[in-house]
Amino acid sequence: MSIALSANSSTGKPWLAALITSVLFLIVCLSWGTTWLGIKIAVETVPPLTAAGLRFLIAFPLFLVFALIRREPLMFPKESRWFFLFVTLSYFSLPYYLLNYGEMHVSSGLTALLFSCMPVFILVFSALFLREKIYPSQVLGIAIGFGSLFMIIRSQGLHLDHAELFGVLAILCAAVMHALCYVVTKKHGSAISVITYNTLPIGIAGLMLFVAGLNVEAPVFDGISLRSWGALLYLGLVASVGG
Repeated sequence: MSIALSANSSTGKPWLAALITSVLFLIVCLSWGTTWLGIKIAVETVPPLTAAGLRFLIAFPLFLVFALIRREPLMFPKESRWFFLFVTLSYFSLPYYLLNYGEMHVSSGLTALLFSCMPVFILVFSALFLREKIYPSQVLGIAIGFGSLFMIIRSQGLHLDHAELFGVLAILCAAVMHALCYVVTKKHGSAISVITYNTLPIGIAGLMLFVAGLNVEAPVFDGISLRSWGALLYLGLVASVGG
């Protein structure tokens, strides 16, 4: 949080602003880039619904503290209540369950590769909903990206059984939902602060996922390994809040 505030105060020093931006970008790459391995370790002994719920319930108190310290509102603007529901379901609840489910059946590396298709979906949704122009260079980048993805998967000799196929589809669905949410956020939620955007949606999504997990998956908490608890803490505190 202090780094973000410093970036705002470095307007008169372009080199300092560029340095801070680069550091923040590196932090995002490291925290989100290791998310896939964290999820893979978490679902070793925690079912996917329960794992997603616990991750967000771990993150929620820290977001709440940030909101109180910075005196950010917890509620979305009255006219954006529909958007609050959309973010809670389409950004936090369903996609993270799908990611956890997918990583039970495919490797964390393949998950990262599959989810890297998200910018392609963002480009498509931006053209559809924001009327943004798609340039030939972007189309070329999409073709190169998908071609590279295909070659990597083929070089690994990946033969998908039914479970792995559903895992791949679940991860791709999560990427599509996140892409859609990013585009809708650009159109309807750009004025909402990042703390407000995350705090209540992540808390409510965590509670819903956890309760659903208790009823559907009946997790055995004594059977959760220290590795999985450590991964959940990392996902909640570093990936969700830090990222």
